[in-house]
Amino acid sequence: MVRKLSYLIYKVLKILDIFFHKITGRSFLIWFSEFIESDSYKKIKILDRNIKFFVPNYITNWLIDEFYTKEPETLEWIDSFEKKENKIIFWDIGANIGEVSTYINDKFG
Repeated sequence: MVRKLSYLIYKVLKILDIFFHKITGRSFLIWFSEFIESDSYKKIKILDRNIKFFVPNYITNWLIDEFYTKEPETLEWIDSFEKKENKIIFWDIGANIGEVSTYINDKFG
């Protein structure tokens, strides 16, 4: 429902932009991507640091919002690691946005 409403608002703005372009020879809609991109960052607190992530879409936004609740067993597993000889090697080979790597870096880095 929200997606359909968003699309409808976009189409109304697109039509207004066409009229605006015919009158002024300029487009206002082209600037929206810049405004949206600058607003597409979200901060979360990982351990004791505020970390800023780029959230360009719904899924990335969800991953950040649910960081501590979507995989608590993974965070518990990481918390069980022991740092030996002042170093730890952790290979994060996931194809995600790097929040787990950030968590590990803050914990052991």
